[in-house]
Amino acid sequence: MDIKQTAIEIQKGNEQAFKAFYDAYFGRIYSFLLTILHNPQDAEDVTSIAFIYVWDNRGKLRQPSLLVSWLYQIAKHRAFDYRRKYLNAGRVDLEEIEDILASDASSPEDLADQFFKGRLAEDLLSGLRDDERALLHLRFAEDLDFRAIAERLGSNAIAVRVRMHRIIKKLQKETGEDPESKKSFWKETVL
Repeated sequence: MDIKQTAIEIQKGNEQAFKAFYDAYFGRIYSFLLTILHNPQDAEDVTSIAFIYVWDNRGKLRQPSLLVSWLYQIAKHRAFDYRRKYLNAGRVDLEEIEDILASDASSPEDLADQFFKGRLAEDLLSGLRDDERALLHLRFAEDLDFRAIAERLGSNAIAVRVRMHRIIKKLQKETGEDPESKKSFWKETVL
């Protein structure tokens, strides 16, 4: 897909171009927002809100080649707005437990292990800000390099690398890993 040409067509009001763009990027945006919102329904809702905003404000896009970055920025801001407005009310989500029970785990021990590993990761990530979790998602879930992350976030690659390094230091501190270790999981995986 030629993003610049697609953006130009969307700016002209071409619904077919928008549908193609929507089909190509809905899953990516949804996955990105799921790391911020932690709830599939909320992530789906905010993904839809972000695409509606793009369509309604298509004339505001100044550089057609930056359509994808613009979409990610919109999605991120809508997710943060959504969290402030709705999720801070503190509701319990039982879908997580249903997902674990519906999994292929063969024994109660496997189920418990899966649940507590998920909780450990969730607790570790809960100590991060939303923008830090979003950055980790782009790096690991979408397997983007620093340059590509920078383009999506409207930043530069050096700034993204520095932010990632700070996040890793924070995670190392939380896990008790020696940051100076030559055999660091985080250094091998991220940097």
